[in-house]
Amino acid sequence: MAYVTEEDDDDNPYTRDGILKPGRTARVPLMLRDAGLSDVQCAIKADKAARAHAEGQLRKQLAYDAMVREGEQAWRNPDPSPSPATTAAAPPHRDAAPLLPTYDVAEGRRRKQAAYDAMCREGEQAWKKP
Repeated sequence: MAYVTEEDDDDNPYTRDGILKPGRTARVPLMLRDAGLSDVQCAIKADKAARAHAEGQLRKQLAYDAMVREGEQAWRNPDPSPSPATTAAAPPHRDAAPLLPTYDVAEGRRRKQAAYDAMCREGEQAWKKP
């Protein structure tokens, strides 16, 4: 039986010195890749993350305050004009009066086709609305 050294072993991707053999690959965790950053690069990265977090927290707090203010004032002065937050979530207004149920097959198909056509037209024009 021949003696196989660690360096001759094909299963081991590293040499005896811990260097990756030519043509071999190794997976490295993301945290290990960050170790190559200089102190200045690490400081910039941390500063960007902190500023992004602070801006997100500020936006979250402003949205929460606006929601609370709207809820507190809603009962005092009913305003017929809806707020922008309410109109964004509201479904589009339909002018057609609700139809009574029909038991005629031809009329049912006509209504179904008319509703489908109206939906298609609305979808085609949706990009034009603000």
